[in-house]
Amino acid sequence: MKKYTLVFFIFLSHCIFSQYEIQYDYTLKHFVGDNNLSSAITLKTYLYTDGIQSKFVKNKVINGKNEVEHFNSDSEFLALMQSIGRTDLGDSIGEVVIKNNYNDSVLVRLQNASKKKYIKFIDTNILEVELIHEFKMIENYNCQKAIIKNEFRTFEVWFTNEIAIHDGPWKLKGVPGLILYAESSDRRHEFKLTSIKKTTPFSPLFFQFPYDEEMDKATFIKDYLGAKEKRFKYGKSKNEEGTTSKLTVDNLEMPLTNFE
Repeated sequence: MKKYTLVFFIFLSHCIFSQYEIQYDYTLKHFVGDNNLSSAITLKTYLYTDGIQSKFVKNKVINGKNEVEHFNSDSEFLALMQSIGRTDLGDSIGEVVIKNNYNDSVLVRLQNASKKKYIKFIDTNILEVELIHEFKMIENYNCQKAIIKNEFRTFEVWFTNEIAIHDGPWKLKGVPGLILYAESSDRRHEFKLTSIKKTTPFSPLFFQFPYDEEMDKATFIKDYLGAKEKRFKYGKSKNEEGTTSKLTVDNLEMPLTNFE
């Protein structure tokens, strides 16, 4: 009996004292030619976690404005940001990923591309994780390298076991520590830690979110890409004869897709 009491106390202490707000800069990069970086967009993103449940927030809107920076952004990237959808007035929690380590479930809230409604879907989020025997310091933390693969992309990540949280940005997790840095193998997507701070305990409602419609992931992807293709073809039909058009949809939730 004493053994179970001790385990429960340790578990309870972890729940009460291990709440964190972790901020990452998420950068989406655009390359041309021989891997030359032409433009990039950086979003402020947030991971709220107690080690058991976590909420990752992307495209947070404050007073009607996205927390975003543009670097030499071309017209394609500006169009991409406009297509994400923003709140004209007020605040928004944006795109959200809820992870639960109890049952390994992942809930996702995104805006679809056709109706600009918030869509919720359940993601199986099957990850392949390989720990690599390489180490370095990041933000004064000892970190180890790992490779994480999901259904569409492969990430190189660096994590530390000096923080008792097994989690990371977006849907990335599965390593024995907190992920401080992650970059996709094509170098297009990068998450870089900018701050870690402890918070007051989260309420149960904190890990819930409103949404307009629920659908399965495959339907969401089909709807999203279909709307993008329709808009692209309409825009292409308005171009002068002889001009070329190309649209790259580089959304983490789906395969890299090109329309030409």
